[in-house]
Amino acid sequence: MALSADRDTPERDGVNYEYPIVASAECFAGGLMVLDASGNCKPATAAASLIAVGRCEEYVIETTAVAATKNVKVKAGVFRWANSSSNPLTKANIGDTVYIEDDETVTSDATGTSAAGVMEDIDSYGVWVRTEPASTAATALLAANNLSDVASAATARTNLGVGTADSPTFADVTTTDDVTVGDDLAVTGLATVGETLGVTGITTLAALLNADGGIAVDTNAFTVADTTGNTAIAGTLDVTGATSLTGLLNADGGIAVDTNKFTVSAAGAVAVASTLSVAGAATVSGLLSADGGVACDTDKFTVANGTGNTAIAGTLAVTGACTGESGFTPAASGTAVLKTAKVTLSNAEIKGIRASPKELVAAPGAGKLVVPSLVVLSLNAGSEVLTESADNMVVEYSNSGVDITGAIEATGFIDQAADTTAAYIISSIAALAEATEGVNESVVLFNTGDGEYAGNASNDATMDVVVVYWEVTL
Repeated sequence: MALSADRDTPERDGVNYEYPIVASAECFAGGLMVLDASGNCKPATAAASLIAVGRCEEYVIETTAVAATKNVKVKAGVFRWANSSSNPLTKANIGDTVYIEDDETVTSDATGTSAAGVMEDIDSYGVWVRTEPASTAATALLAANNLSDVASAATARTNLGVGTADSPTFADVTTTDDVTVGDDLAVTGLATVGETLGVTGITTLAALLNADGGIAVDTNAFTVADTTGNTAIAGTLDVTGATSLTGLLNADGGIAVDTNKFTVSAAGAVAVASTLSVAGAATVSGLLSADGGVACDTDKFTVANGTGNTAIAGTLAVTGACTGESGFTPAASGTAVLKTAKVTLSNAEIKGIRASPKELVAAPGAGKLVVPSLVVLSLNAGSEVLTESADNMVVEYSNSGVDITGAIEATGFIDQAADTTAAYIISSIAALAEATEGVNESVVLFNTGDGEYAGNASNDATMDVVVVYWEVTL
């Protein structure tokens, strides 16, 4: 009731307070203290809806899980708190509300935390902050709290004239200063901005965008020059419809259609994944790589991919030498094909051909017979000579053991210190005792002596063998 006489009203210094502490709290002297929603005191943490009240004046620990059984002394005033290393404060923040990072540190970042007080000064040791209930309980609204600081966010939006939704809607807006929007900006009417319009969210324009000064995205990621309309795209241009170019196409980085269907590299190499149709003459001054094969008029001239087999329906005119390393098949339906084979014997194979004869020509297949006509052996001499003792060689069929050549004398050949060549022209082959002898048999080189070749301690001598033979189809 109203006074009707003098009243002896108690007073406090407004500096020293004593608050009950929360359950299971440990309060250190010198720490930043806050009140929670229940009015109980505890060390400051980065959390919303706390009220910073001052500096802890004594060490107090509450070991029970019950709040308000002990009190802690707290002093309000201007204190030097530690400056945040992640979001530091500077002299430019003097006079600003600063925020709690922990019970000794303040920060410029208001996200998910509460006010620590108003910054009054800063030095190399820390930030001087007026920390008292009056400086933290009634400060300005925090943007990070999205109007949760007020009793009714919806009522606040209505009173501000921005509607009741989280994304406000305005009628015509005119400003002569910068505008910064932290979320999506949807403009359905006229908006005139005299300075910079900064939008950190998405901007949706339902009508025409008149950008008479040009357009720039991330400085130079996408630009449209005013007056000329010249457009520069630093990244990828995706076009789902047709593109018509009336002038020169400069594609200095190359061209790619559907990733790899048609490509032109920066060096000018062209790759076509499908058919290339050329109605006029095509001149190729460099290498023609046709990995899929070649066909002229369907079958007049073909080169098979993979094998390289070439078929010529017309006449083949050869004015120079014609070399057939794998033989020639006569145009007529003959039964013999002249072929050649070349193998190289390693040092170990030379020294082991008695126990393991070296294959010179593989088995030709069922119903076919290999008939050698010439065998040429070339010794590639090593650092030391090979040695032998009446150990000659012979070319024979692998399974039946029928000799194809006579004895190939080793003395004067295998034991030479210099490269040596021996050639054997085969005029006849021993009669095949059975119809199956030699048929589908490989041809091998065999040491007929009583021991293997030795010597050549450096193991660097090798031997090349060339066989010219007919492959006969029986």
